[in-house]
Order: sequence, then C-alpha cells, then structure tokens
Amino acid sequence: AKGIVYARSMYNIQHTVTPEDGALKVKLECIRPDAEIHYTTDGSEPIATSPLYKEKLAVKETLNLKSATFVKGRQMGKTLTLPVRWNLATAKPVSGCNPNEKLLTNGIRGSLKYSDFEWCSWTNNDSISFTIDMEKMEKVNTFTIGCITSYGMAVHKPRLIEIAVSGDNKTFDKAGERTFTPEEIFREGNYIEDISISLGGVETRYIRVTAKGIGKCPDNHVRPGQEARSDDRMIKMNNLLKPFFLMMLAAPAIISTTAQQQQPEWQSQYAVGLNKLDPHTYVWPYADASEVEKGTFEQSPYYMSLNGKWK
Repeated sequence: AKGIVYARSMYNIQHTVTPEDGALKVKLECIRPDAEIHYTTDGSEPIATSPLYKEKLAVKETLNLKSATFVKGRQMGKTLTLPVRWNLATAKPVSGCNPNEKLLTNGIRGSLKYSDFEWCSWTNNDSISFTIDMEKMEKVNTFTIGCITSYGMAVHKPRLIEIAVSGDNKTFDKAGERTFTPEEIFREGNYIEDISISLGGVETRYIRVTAKGIGKCPDNHVRPGQEARSDDRMIKMNNLLKPFFLMMLAAPAIISTTAQQQQPEWQSQYAVGLNKLDPHTYVWPYADASEVEKGTFEQSPYYMSLNGKWK
C-alpha cells in the first residue's frame, strides 16, 4: 500500500532435519525476527491459526510437514514442504568418517539440485564406506540406492556399490554388489535413478556400504581429467532395505593434458555454472516499516559494516 517493493525471499524458511534419540528433530528458521512460523503435519496448507512453531519438532512417523511465515496474520514467504518418509532405517545411527553422515537417515530425499544441503559429500576419495546400525537383528531382502547424475557438473554414480552385513559390527560378510561400465556412468543428462541390490533375506544388524568412484572423467567429457569424489543421500527400509541415495561427482581440479586440444569448459553446452553461488537478491533487514520508508539501510539495527582496519 505504501509502494514499497521488498524481497519476499527474506521470509522463506530454512530447515534442518537430524536423527536424535530414535526420532527426527526438525528445526525451522527464518532470518526475519518479526515473522512467526506456523505449520501443519497433515499435508494441508498452513494458515495463521495453524500451530505455532516454538522449538524443534520430533517426528516418528511418515508425514508431510508444511510451514510458512506470517506477520500480523498475513503469509509472507513461500510454503516449505517437507515430505518426511519414515521406515526401518530412519533415525538409525550411521558411523563413518564424515560428520554429515547423519543426513543419510534423516527421512528426506535429496533433490536434483545436488547443492540442496541434503547430500553427504566426501571430497578427494575414490572409495568411501559407512555403516548403518539397525539397532536389532532384521531380515533384509533388497537394498535400493538412488543415484543422481548431473553430466554438466561431472556428477556421476560410482563404478561399484558393495553391501556387507554383520551381527556384531566386527566380522562382515559380503551380501551383494552392483558394478557399472564407463558408458553407464557417463551417460549424459540430469536425473536420479534407483539401483536395487538383492540381499536374499539375510538376517543382520549392521549394514556396511562401500562405494568406489570411477576416477577421472574421460577425455571426451566436458570436464576431462577431473578426480572423483562421492556424495551420498538417504537410506530407506521397512522389512527390507529401500532407497538410500548416493551421488558420485568429480571435484573441480585437474584438466588433463593430451596432445589433442580439449574444449574449454565455458564453451560447453552442459556447463551452466562453475563454482558459483546460487543467485539471490540484495536483502536489507529493517526493524519496522517506518525504517524501510527512510531508505537508509545503514541505520538499521541489523546492519553492520565490515569496512575499516581488520586485525
């Protein structure tokens, strides 16, 4: 009404879902201190009279969590939709060498955008391994892995996925594996595919997953010669193991030197961005509307200049 145009994205919600004590703890945040977060757990759209978010939500079942920010009864940001899928592996402990491995069993599937903070990444590794503790003996028929491919960013599935099982977390027996050829791995496109590994109804408590990368991208790739790293996503199980989501990608590094001149990355139709941040608008937070009308963001209590002498 006052002709003020502002970035509504400042009212969007950021989420974090982590396994804690056999449940999923959902944390919702907004950078705007004047915004309230209201949510629903039945898939309906949140309104100003929906439950008010005050602290982390504990989730122990499949549900569609929706939340949005409100100011004086008016919805301000986009609705955040989190489809939480509960199964045998959800909230189960995962051990390995990466602190982000807790994401693997948080019930949220990673999207086609591998930078959506729902992927667990290992850098400079051609082989990674981690173990899921089912916390009791379970019969496992099938282990299904969802792998993401983003050809232009050199994101590819591994050449080998191996599953080993154990009852005591000491002695492991190989239960199944899948291997892939370079032609299968470097197929062009941007997609997620589910890969199933039959385990034959084995009884186990501990499940160890080992994935080995393909190594360098071939010379005819848009990113030739780059070393591989791996990113993994989510594990799902009921009375059989279901989708766990895995991503293998090449880390930005070495360009191979061959006698034949390779096409520069910036001339590739697949390379839409190299090491760039996600686009966003400038956002200047204010305490209230009267401060916005003055148009002097430097006077906002939420503004701090970094100019001056650094120590």
